[in-house]
Amino acid sequence: MPGPQFVSHLDSLRLSKKLTDEVMEIWNPGHHAAGESMSVAWDAVFTFFCEDKNKDLDLDSLQKLANIMQRLACSHKSLRNLEIKVREHQIREEEFEQKKECVRAALNSVRETKDGLTEATLLQIEEQLKLL
Repeated sequence: MPGPQFVSHLDSLRLSKKLTDEVMEIWNPGHHAAGESMSVAWDAVFTFFCEDKNKDLDLDSLQKLANIMQRLACSHKSLRNLEIKVREHQIREEEFEQKKECVRAALNSVRETKDGLTEATLLQIEEQLKLL
């Protein structure tokens, strides 16, 4: 059975993960699907350490386990970075679509006026186009 310090450390890690997940759910909804596989893998590693039969590991086994943990950490970081890049791209696309709609609305309003293009209308269109 693991000692109280190790259990306390695991509890703090779980709390940190929970808080991080709450923030990510707001900033990057839907990120759980890809991250769940990483959580399962980490749980397996922690379970491996907590079992009594694994206390007398030889150096080669510990090296293999360290390599697995390092690969898990790298994969997890790469996955998170990719998710953040995808979300940033989605945000840019949404902003671009909103700006495009503003320009279309300005052009449609000009087409509907009886007087045609006035200097004020042209200035408004120019301002909208600078936003693109």
